[in-house]
Amino acid sequence: MPLENSRVTSARQSQNAVGSTPKGLGTVYAVILDETSPVIKNKDLDVSYVGAIQFRFSGQMSSDEAKLPVALPFDKNFKSLPVKNEIVEIIVAGNGQPYYKRIGSEASPNVNTPETTISKLFSLEKDSSQSAQDYNKVQSTGIQRTNADESTKYDGYGDYFKLENGIHKLKLNEGDMLIESRFGQSVRFSAYNNTDRTFSPTIIIRNGESSITRNNNNANPINEDVARDGSTIVLSSN
Repeated sequence: MPLENSRVTSARQSQNAVGSTPKGLGTVYAVILDETSPVIKNKDLDVSYVGAIQFRFSGQMSSDEAKLPVALPFDKNFKSLPVKNEIVEIIVAGNGQPYYKRIGSEASPNVNTPETTISKLFSLEKDSSQSAQDYNKVQSTGIQRTNADESTKYDGYGDYFKLENGIHKLKLNEGDMLIESRFGQSVRFSAYNNTDRTFSPTIIIRNGESSITRNNNNANPINEDVARDGSTIVLSSN
């Protein structure tokens, strides 16, 4: 069975209403982790959208979740999933399909925004058309809508993701290629990460940063520590 039938194609075209919107920054409202995601159900999407996000452009007026667009990962082979409340770069393709890239200039790779970004950047009031509908309901029924406080409705990074303090970026050497996760894992492809700065190709795979460096108050980049970091594999030469 194909991943995308005519019904799903129609839904995709419908949610591409932001096709004329230039690329910019978006705030993450939800991340589609599997086929049970509410976004999959609410927007009638299929499992090809696993890894996508539901987001809101900074200039988008409506806060109605049902109207928020869905963006696919920009890189199909390397996924760096954001979490709720993070800021991502949105790139809109020629066909109107939005794609996202995780960005950030923060000192730590763990998160790039506070967990209250949505509630601080956007009003949680519904758009004017919805407000008008609500007003008409009150007029016709005489029943006053609840004034329950929803100011923290979107706070947090997700169901279980927590902010991890003290995770550092790695020091760089000329020509390095790095993969750094938000959890202190890393893969480094280098040739000059030695005291003599001589050509010596090296691959370092690290699973977790040392608690010693995580507990200090210095945000400066660090080198891998084979003796104290989590499990480490080093492929060296010379």
